[in-house]
Amino acid sequence: ILAGLALGASGVQMGTRFLMTKESSAHTHFKNLLLTADSGSTKLMLKTHVPVRLFKNKFFNELEELENNCATKEQLIAHLGNGRAKIGMLEGDIDSGELEIGQVCSLINEIPSVEEMVMKLELQFMLFFNSSTSFFCRLFNFFIVINTLFSINRPPYYSGISYNSRRARFFLKVF
Repeated sequence: ILAGLALGASGVQMGTRFLMTKESSAHTHFKNLLLTADSGSTKLMLKTHVPVRLFKNKFFNELEELENNCATKEQLIAHLGNGRAKIGMLEGDIDSGELEIGQVCSLINEIPSVEEMVMKLELQFMLFFNSSTSFFCRLFNFFIVINTLFSINRPPYYSGISYNSRRARFFLKVF
Protein backbone atom coordinates (compact mmCIF):
# COMPACT_ATOMS: atom_id res chain seq x y z
CA ILE A 1 0.00 0.00 0.00
CA LEU A 2 2.78 2.40 0.95
CA ALA A 3 4.64 1.82 -2.30
CA GLY A 4 1.52 2.63 -4.31
CA LEU A 5 0.83 5.78 -2.31
CA ALA A 6 4.45 6.89 -2.59
CA LEU A 7 4.19 6.56 -6.38
CA GLY A 8 1.11 8.80 -6.39
CA ALA A 9 -1.67 6.19 -6.59
CA SER A 10 -4.99 6.84 -4.90
CA GLY A 11 -5.21 3.21 -3.83
CA VAL A 12 -4.11 -0.34 -4.61
CA GLN A 13 -5.95 -3.42 -5.82
CA MET A 14 -5.69 -6.28 -3.33
CA GLY A 15 -7.95 -8.97 -4.81
CA THR A 16 -5.47 -11.82 -4.39
CA ARG A 17 -4.79 -10.85 -0.78
CA PHE A 18 -8.50 -10.80 0.08
CA LEU A 19 -9.05 -14.06 -1.81
CA MET A 20 -6.53 -15.64 0.57
CA THR A 21 -8.61 -15.01 3.71
CA LYS A 22 -10.81 -17.32 5.76
CA GLU A 23 -13.98 -15.47 4.71
CA SER A 24 -13.26 -15.74 0.99
CA SER A 25 -15.61 -17.89 -1.08
CA ALA A 26 -12.63 -19.42 -2.92
CA HIS A 27 -12.42 -23.19 -2.46
CA THR A 28 -10.02 -24.58 0.14
CA HIS A 29 -8.19 -26.62 -2.54
CA PHE A 30 -7.51 -23.42 -4.48
CA LYS A 31 -6.29 -21.54 -1.39
CA ASN A 32 -4.02 -24.42 -0.34
CA LEU A 33 -2.57 -24.64 -3.86
CA LEU A 34 -1.73 -20.93 -3.74
CA LEU A 35 0.17 -21.41 -0.48
CA THR A 36 2.63 -23.57 -2.47
CA ALA A 37 3.11 -20.97 -5.23
CA ASP A 38 6.52 -19.65 -6.19
CA SER A 39 7.49 -16.71 -8.41
CA GLY A 40 7.03 -18.74 -11.61
CA SER A 41 3.63 -20.26 -10.77
CA THR A 42 1.58 -17.76 -12.80
CA LYS A 43 1.67 -16.34 -16.29
CA LEU A 44 -0.24 -13.68 -18.20
CA MET A 45 -2.37 -15.43 -20.84
CA LEU A 46 -5.06 -14.68 -23.44
CA LYS A 47 -3.42 -11.39 -24.36
CA THR A 48 -5.35 -11.23 -27.65
CA HIS A 49 -8.70 -11.96 -26.02
CA VAL A 50 -8.95 -10.84 -22.40
CA PRO A 51 -5.55 -10.62 -20.67
CA VAL A 52 -5.61 -12.59 -17.43
CA ARG A 53 -2.96 -13.99 -15.11
CA LEU A 54 -3.44 -17.73 -14.57
CA PHE A 55 -1.98 -20.23 -12.16
CA LYS A 56 -0.15 -22.97 -14.07
CA ASN A 57 -2.20 -26.18 -14.06
CA LYS A 58 -3.49 -28.71 -16.62
CA PHE A 59 -5.99 -26.21 -18.05
CA PHE A 60 -3.23 -23.60 -18.30
CA ASN A 61 -1.02 -26.04 -20.26
CA GLU A 62 -3.86 -26.75 -22.73
CA LEU A 63 -4.46 -23.04 -23.19
CA GLU A 64 -0.75 -22.31 -23.64
CA GLU A 65 -0.53 -25.02 -26.31
CA LEU A 66 -3.46 -23.46 -28.17
CA GLU A 67 -1.84 -20.03 -28.04
CA ASN A 68 1.54 -21.42 -29.16
CA ASN A 69 -0.22 -23.03 -32.15
CA CYS A 70 -1.72 -19.66 -33.12
CA ALA A 71 -5.29 -20.53 -32.19
CA THR A 72 -7.93 -18.06 -33.28
CA LYS A 73 -9.88 -15.98 -30.83
CA GLU A 74 -12.90 -18.21 -31.47
CA GLN A 75 -10.90 -21.38 -30.69
CA LEU A 76 -9.67 -19.87 -27.43
CA ILE A 77 -13.20 -18.85 -26.44
CA ALA A 78 -14.49 -22.33 -27.27
CA HIS A 79 -11.81 -23.94 -25.10
CA LEU A 80 -12.59 -21.59 -22.22
CA GLY A 81 -16.24 -22.61 -22.32
CA ASN A 82 -18.62 -21.45 -19.62
CA GLY A 83 -17.90 -21.56 -15.94
CA ARG A 84 -14.23 -22.62 -16.08
CA ALA A 85 -13.26 -20.06 -13.42
CA LYS A 86 -16.13 -21.21 -11.19
CA ILE A 87 -15.05 -24.84 -11.57
CA GLY A 88 -11.51 -24.03 -10.49
CA MET A 89 -11.76 -21.23 -7.97
CA LEU A 90 -15.12 -21.93 -6.31
CA GLU A 91 -15.64 -25.67 -6.78
CA GLY A 92 -12.01 -26.64 -6.21
CA ASP A 93 -11.14 -28.54 -9.41
CA ILE A 94 -7.56 -27.29 -9.52
CA ASP A 95 -6.62 -29.37 -12.59
CA SER A 96 -9.26 -28.52 -15.18
CA GLY A 97 -10.51 -25.21 -13.78
CA GLU A 98 -9.36 -21.75 -14.78
CA LEU A 99 -7.35 -20.38 -11.84
CA GLU A 100 -7.17 -16.59 -12.14
CA ILE A 101 -4.80 -15.08 -9.59
CA GLY A 102 -2.37 -12.21 -9.12
CA GLN A 103 1.39 -12.62 -9.30
CA VAL A 104 1.65 -11.67 -5.62
CA CYS A 105 0.25 -15.09 -4.63
CA SER A 106 3.82 -16.37 -4.30
CA LEU A 107 4.38 -13.94 -1.39
CA ILE A 108 1.34 -15.09 0.60
CA ASN A 109 2.07 -17.81 3.15
CA GLU A 110 -0.96 -17.68 5.44
CA ILE A 111 -4.75 -17.54 5.34
CA PRO A 112 -5.81 -15.04 8.01
CA SER A 113 -9.27 -13.62 8.67
CA VAL A 114 -10.09 -10.33 6.95
CA GLU A 115 -10.00 -8.60 10.34
CA GLU A 116 -6.51 -9.96 11.09
CA MET A 117 -5.26 -8.95 7.66
CA VAL A 118 -6.60 -5.38 7.83
CA MET A 119 -5.23 -4.94 11.36
CA LYS A 120 -1.82 -6.15 10.14
CA LEU A 121 -1.90 -3.72 7.21
CA GLU A 122 -2.79 -0.81 9.50
CA LEU A 123 -0.05 -1.83 11.94
CA GLN A 124 2.55 -1.99 9.15
CA PHE A 125 1.42 1.43 7.97
CA MET A 126 1.74 2.92 11.45
CA LEU A 127 5.12 1.27 12.09
CA PHE A 128 6.49 2.70 8.87
CA PHE A 129 5.54 6.23 9.80
CA ASN A 130 6.70 5.90 13.40
CA SER A 131 10.07 4.45 12.33
CA SER A 132 10.79 7.34 9.97
CA THR A 133 12.84 9.57 12.26
CA SER A 134 14.02 12.10 9.72
CA PHE A 135 11.96 15.29 9.80
CA PHE A 136 11.92 15.52 6.00
CA CYS A 137 10.97 11.86 5.62
CA ARG A 138 8.06 12.33 8.05
CA LEU A 139 7.02 15.52 6.26
CA PHE A 140 7.07 13.78 2.88
CA ASN A 141 5.03 10.89 4.30
CA PHE A 142 2.56 13.36 5.80
CA PHE A 143 1.95 14.93 2.39
CA ILE A 144 1.43 11.51 0.80
CA VAL A 145 -1.29 10.73 3.35
CA ILE A 146 -2.94 14.14 3.04
CA ASN A 147 -2.92 13.82 -0.76
CA THR A 148 -4.51 10.37 -0.47
CA LEU A 149 -7.19 11.51 1.97
CA PHE A 150 -8.18 14.68 0.15
CA SER A 151 -7.25 13.98 -3.46
CA ILE A 152 -9.60 15.83 -5.79
CA ASN A 153 -8.68 13.74 -8.83
CA ARG A 154 -9.83 10.44 -7.27
CA PRO A 155 -13.20 9.32 -8.68
CA PRO A 156 -16.02 9.59 -6.12
CA TYR A 157 -17.02 5.94 -6.67
CA TYR A 158 -13.55 4.59 -5.86
CA SER A 159 -13.80 2.03 -3.06
CA GLY A 160 -10.16 2.13 -1.96
CA ILE A 161 -8.75 4.45 0.68
CA SER A 162 -11.29 7.23 1.09
CA TYR A 163 -11.71 10.18 3.39
CA ASN A 164 -13.74 9.91 6.55
CA SER A 165 -13.16 11.56 9.88
CA ARG A 166 -12.23 8.34 11.72
CA ARG A 167 -9.58 7.42 9.16
CA ALA A 168 -8.24 10.97 9.03
CA ARG A 169 -7.81 10.92 12.81
CA PHE A 170 -6.03 7.54 12.52
CA PHE A 171 -3.55 8.87 9.97
CA LEU A 172 -2.98 12.18 11.71
CA LYS A 173 -2.26 10.47 15.06
CA VAL A 174 0.77 8.89 13.41
CA PHE A 175 2.35 12.32 13.11
